[in-house]
Amino acid sequence: MLDNQGISYTTQADAVEAGYAVCVARDSGVSEIDTAMIVMNNSNLTAYDAGFFVGAAEVSLCPWFYEGGEQPEEFVA
Repeated sequence: MLDNQGISYTTQADAVEAGYAVCVARDSGVSEIDTAMIVMNNSNLTAYDAGFFVGAAEVSLCPWFYEGGEQPEEFVA
């Protein structure tokens, strides 16, 4: 997903870790826009790519935000 958008990352593990950080921020009540700003300020991503990254993390790692459902109990942030 990130590769198709042209978003580069050091390692896949780093990208997944950053994605889980998005989930933690969103679970803490941080809005999507503010989460994207955090991603942008802590990376070399543009605002558009940071927003894409947040969306990709939600779809892939914490889909309860994307699907509008509830967080499963087994998720440990």
